[in-house]
Amino acid sequence: MNWKALFPQFEPSLLWILEKEAKLKECKAGELIMRTGQFIKSTALVLEGQIKIYREGPEGGEFLMYYIGPGQPCAVSMICAVQAVASEITARAEEDTRLLMLPAHRNMDERLSFHISKSLKT
Repeated sequence: MNWKALFPQFEPSLLWILEKEAKLKECKAGELIMRTGQFIKSTALVLEGQIKIYREGPEGGEFLMYYIGPGQPCAVSMICAVQAVASEITARAEEDTRLLMLPAHRNMDERLSFHISKSLKT
């Protein structure tokens, strides 16, 4: 896959990490990707489609936080993975979606967080 075209802001070393460590995941529209209280084993970058990120209210309502589209990472999943804490959000595919899943082991997330934050500053 042409990672440089999809993530032009990423440095070559981060593109190499994607090539070596990432796995593709396909989600159908409406599929739950992450639940409140779930521990994160992988961080996600959206290749195609759209993900809705929201919090569930105590009585079942939804509080929309943001949407993630192609070329965008899920910041909340990265934070939860690095800190090894349970998710406080829910993520659902709004349409058929392809994700690039990166394993959430500590070394990977430190490198990934560094590269993404550096890339987003430029």
